[in-house]
Amino acid sequence: TESRKAFAKVDYEVIPQDNRAVSRLTVVTEGQASGANFYLRASGSDAEMVKVIVTDPYGNVGVCEFAVIVNDNERPRVSGVPQLVKLLPEYPDRPGHVRVSGEQLIPSTVLDNSDLTGSTELWRGAVLTNPPETRDYGIGVTNIPLVYEDNHGNKKSVVAKISVLDLIAPQITCPTVNTAFTPL
Repeated sequence: TESRKAFAKVDYEVIPQDNRAVSRLTVVTEGQASGANFYLRASGSDAEMVKVIVTDPYGNVGVCEFAVIVNDNERPRVSGVPQLVKLLPEYPDRPGHVRVSGEQLIPSTVLDNSDLTGSTELWRGAVLTNPPETRDYGIGVTNIPLVYEDNHGNKKSVVAKISVLDLIAPQITCPTVNTAFTPL
């Protein structure tokens, strides 16, 4: 495919031959002409067929039929991958941990060309193959790998990051009165 498009410009050449003058042949093409944009097809669907019919002045007909398959080798594009920073204590009942929902880890933009049929606009076509779960995270940095895959098997891996920080100083309780005793 063309970059960020759901089609490819396809040029092909059919060379008609005849036992007489080639210039007198009639050539008719059924389907897309050479130089046209051929669009991606849904995975598992039939290829786009082109049929060229050549007729000589005596009514003899030759037919050439072939398939055009447009392969999508473009990976999805992912941006806005979360880099979360959480401070303790977030939940007093779970000391040393914060809770992060799976939705908080989803990138803001996922674009792919594979779901476009007959359009040149970008579309949200890739699917997250390993959705993150809502769970607790302890102090430190945790990397969460995310993998997006489009309808044609192209994958894009990204990493969301959660940093849990403890910025609270410990508290100390000092005695209010310091009493000293002298020996007897």
